[in-house]
Amino acid sequence: MNPSRLLYARAVLAYGSLQRGPEYEQCLVAIFTAEDSRAEWNPGDTTLFYPDATPYNDFGPGGQFHVWNYPTGLIGVHSTVATLVQPNMSAWYKAMRTPGLTALQLARAFSQTPWGGLGDVLPLEVVQDWNADKRPYGDDRAVLVAGSGTWPFNDAGDQMREE
Repeated sequence: MNPSRLLYARAVLAYGSLQRGPEYEQCLVAIFTAEDSRAEWNPGDTTLFYPDATPYNDFGPGGQFHVWNYPTGLIGVHSTVATLVQPNMSAWYKAMRTPGLTALQLARAFSQTPWGGLGDVLPLEVVQDWNADKRPYGDDRAVLVAGSGTWPFNDAGDQMREE
């Protein structure tokens, strides 16, 4: 069974010891929605290499960089968290550990990161569209994450079994 973007977001929040709740889930779903990736177990299009990962795409000078297909859901979540806790993501990571923020505040913090070069405002625009009823959140959160194999997390995002 493949998880939805929402269930993947919950797993990232739990695995990364981040704040849990609808606003934090929405921020991650907005990132995944903005990326709209079909990379396996990598809805955020992260570029952190992990053994046994295969290139999903190539970019940069001479195609030297890659978004990766991860071999399992656990490795995908682990790699997503490892990407999000890098020092260049520190302002956003701090926001994701701060209780009581709105999805809009979290997406603004994300827009200050180097995710998409100089920062990525697409997740911010996605949250703004949800808030203005220009885009249905329910549809975006229900999109399934690509990947094959067993999803090792429950609906709350907690890990159920080792892979």
